[in-house]
Amino acid sequence: MLSMVSCGKKETPAEKPATEEAKEGEATEQPAAEEKAAEGVAGALSEVPKFSNEEVQKFAEEYAAYYKEVLEASKAKDAAKVAELGQKGQDLAKSAQEKMTKMSAEDAKVWGEWAQKIATEVAAAAQAQ
Repeated sequence: MLSMVSCGKKETPAEKPATEEAKEGEATEQPAAEEKAAEGVAGALSEVPKFSNEEVQKFAEEYAAYYKEVLEASKAKDAAKVAELGQKGQDLAKSAQEKMTKMSAEDAKVWGEWAQKIATEVAAAAQAQ
């Protein structure tokens, strides 16, 4: 014996626009989320902390400038530029490890917190896209 049961739900034309409106609303929320994430990254980058070592200070400014370039390339959806910056990022990561060995305990703490803030904001910006 075979039995079929219907849930009785029928899609009406009135339901379709509501679904489409929800999709349109999602689309308008996404750019706002991207902008908010980008602002967070820009804020972290504009707030370069002060370090006691002049060499570390210059490196921090170079590090911030690099992430600003990455942010701009990402906003412009310039995949070639992002790829090009990838190697520079690896070089900066190596330099950061070297610089950390020369930092005072306080500078190392400040650097770690700042770098973590940037990483968190960059990850949020990437997710928003």
